[in-house]
Amino acid sequence: MQCLCCTCKDEGEGAFANTKPVANTEPATNPEPVEEESRLMQCAHCPARFRFKSWLLRHLSRHLYMGKFSCEECGACFSRKSTLKRHSLQVHGDVQSNVQCAFSPKKFVRNEDALRHQNTVHRKSTSLHKCTDCEVTYKAKQDMLNHHNRKHSGVKPFACANCDSTFHAPNALYRHKKDRH
Repeated sequence: MQCLCCTCKDEGEGAFANTKPVANTEPATNPEPVEEESRLMQCAHCPARFRFKSWLLRHLSRHLYMGKFSCEECGACFSRKSTLKRHSLQVHGDVQSNVQCAFSPKKFVRNEDALRHQNTVHRKSTSLHKCTDCEVTYKAKQDMLNHHNRKHSGVKPFACANCDSTFHAPNALYRHKKDRH
């Protein structure tokens, strides 16, 4: 790595030892935005690009402190343990999922992911969403819309290979094949 925020020319091992952190650097009072794509300032260490030099400098501080937590699988470095855990789960799928959903056996790496799951999947809804074409009701509006589009739109994308019959759902095609062919 090479320091881009000043002329200290720190490079290699021990780089940035004499460079002051810029994590709290704020944009200048009257920064001049860079509008053209070609004039965006490119980070020398990753694909990030910035309109303001102060934003680039703040970003560069992340690279200064990188390496505190490194992935044993691929060597990627992170400044936070939580970011390393998320990387390991998403990229390698090997992080221990130890946060249990209160309503199902599903487990999560982060508590906020478990809470999001519980609020979207297990949330008790007092209002029911009724299909406008039949008497079927659903707790989730999206489930009702899926039902409506599948049953009442007239679209039957599942065709039988043995005859001209078409169906709105794969299970209906399966039943047809089982009963007729």
